[in-house]
Amino acid sequence: MLKPRMAIISTFDEACGIATYAEALCKQLESSFELAPMPLDLTALRSENRRLGDRHICEMASRLRDFDVVNIQFEFGIFSTNPYQAYRRVRTLIEASSKPILTLHTLDAPHLFWTIANLKRLMLGQFRSLGSNLRDRVRGQSCLKLAQLVERKGGAAIVHNLRDRKILSHLRPHLNVLAHPLVFAYDDADHVPERSKLRAEFDDRFAMLPDAVVLGVFGFLSDYKGHETAIRALKLLPDDHHLFLFGAQHPGAIRRFEKIHPYINGLIRLVQKLKLDNRVRFIDGGGDPEFYRYMKCCDTIIYPYLEVGQSASGVAALGLEAGAHCIFSNSGPFQELNKFAGVKFPSFSIGNFLELAQTIRRGVPPNYHAMVRQYLDRFNAKSNCQIYREASGLGLAGEFEISIRNPNSIAA
Repeated sequence: MLKPRMAIISTFDEACGIATYAEALCKQLESSFELAPMPLDLTALRSENRRLGDRHICEMASRLRDFDVVNIQFEFGIFSTNPYQAYRRVRTLIEASSKPILTLHTLDAPHLFWTIANLKRLMLGQFRSLGSNLRDRVRGQSCLKLAQLVERKGGAAIVHNLRDRKILSHLRPHLNVLAHPLVFAYDDADHVPERSKLRAEFDDRFAMLPDAVVLGVFGFLSDYKGHETAIRALKLLPDDHHLFLFGAQHPGAIRRFEKIHPYINGLIRLVQKLKLDNRVRFIDGGGDPEFYRYMKCCDTIIYPYLEVGQSASGVAALGLEAGAHCIFSNSGPFQELNKFAGVKFPSFSIGNFLELAQTIRRGVPPNYHAMVRQYLDRFNAKSNCQIYREASGLGLAGEFEISIRNPNSIAA
């Protein structure tokens, strides 16, 4: 029996979380679909010459009629720096698809613009803040229009937390909306060595003593990641604790002639002020597959993120898949992760470095690894593949079908 043909439109081979997810997704779906990855040209899509990006999208749309299913990995920023242009381009792709599946990495829900708060901003001349609010409104309205178009085409939407599923299902009650956490499954696909071997290589590379405690923070060096909280917590921990900041400057934050990014400069100054030069290390880390290997070497992974409205965190999914001891801030993506898991993973209040240090000192909770195993037994490459099969109309087999159909389940 021939497998249905699926085009996956996404960034690929880029320093981008969506690209990493799409690459992992292709490996997960290859047994169910005849796949055709269709890479987005970010240079064209982000060019000031709008026609370059539009031409790229039109050329891509002309090829979609040959596919049974078209999956679009969607976030505004990868289709344009202008939210309306991004909307137009994704609309073109959906209209050209026989059966679209829209994977929403962030759901921008519509909201009112002329609120009392915005009227106050107008009176106070806070035009930058007003512009940001207007931009958010455009994104929210555009998201809803794209979902409506997917519904008309008989397609489906996939989101990465239960809150987004509830919101989108409320706004578009006839749209098939499915929810599943991010999954990478590198152990299944890439034969990652055992932790003991990786840790021995890690200790040798970074000249770590055998009894050293390795703490890790992963991701781009961006201000919303909350690295300062982890650095301040380290000051309160014994000298055998070392903090590794895995990640580089975000490519989009690189400016001409800027000698050092202000946020990175601030981190360096904080490390020096607290006299932690010998206990904090900045490591580029490479892409997510390399991150994953480093995660297996950490005794504890810290997620000190601020709240910025993200739907999910790829590095959080990787940390759990690595079997690492993870401690999360109380920001939205991690609270939503708890809802999927049905348990509460170790956490601390955003910015509370004292609470974080105390949580690290308490060590791994007795039931922690059982909670992680239960989570991974439920959400893995197989269940993620089944979600995409359901979205494409192929149907399912096995226990996960019950989970999707049951209104009291995680997918409801």
